Amino acid sequence: MSKQHDQKNRNPALSAELFLTTALQLAEEAGDVQKISLRQLGKALNVDPTAVYRYFPSKGALVDAMHKRIVSSLLPEDDLLTGDWQERITVLARQAYRVLSTYPALTIHLPSSPYILTPVGDRWMEIGYQALTDAGLSDEHVVLFHEILYTAIFGIGQIDAQLDIENERSTMRKHIETLPSAAFPNIHRLAHLIVADTDAVFELVLEIYLKAVASYSSGTAD
Repeated sequence: MSKQHDQKNRNPALSAELFLTTALQLAEEAGDVQKISLRQLGKALNVDPTAVYRYFPSKGALVDAMHKRIVSSLLPEDDLLTGDWQERITVLARQAYRVLSTYPALTIHLPSSPYILTPVGDRWMEIGYQALTDAGLSDEHVVLFHEILYTAIFGIGQIDAQLDIENERSTMRKHIETLPSAAFPNIHRLAHLIVADTDAVFELVLEIYLKAVASYSSGTAD
């Protein structure tokens, strides 16, 4: 083994955490964890590709760790979950959405992934159920509203993964220009607002969701 090769593999700045973070960034850019190579990972860190084996026995082990990192990040710290039911739901939802926004391409298949069926996923569900129970919902509505929350968060996240906002806005503007304003006055009037930022969509959905839960728990919903 050459001295240069040995130095690369023994870079003291390397760590499992650094390999994992860099791999996630590369996978997000590629759109799939399976599309990254150890050669790309080594190049990004300026080390020999085989250096990864000091921390992960195989590429499969690295991919597993990447999935587990994403899932574990969905759960907020316990000290952030001490408020009333609305605060707990808000923290839970925003944390999950933050992860989806950070790695939108990697989380698009997460709802059907076996990695979601972990203690972290179970804990996420338990916290949601408890908050909705504390809101005063019936058992049926606890399950229903939790499913609505889960679907809304991941749905917006998947839109984020598939939508290039600026490109979509440009495409829509060009399309709207082809529509006669007399026949489509509202579309022309609202053209500058079409394709809203997904962060704004998420916050509005969360606001409406919390009001709906409160309405059902108080018995004022129709």
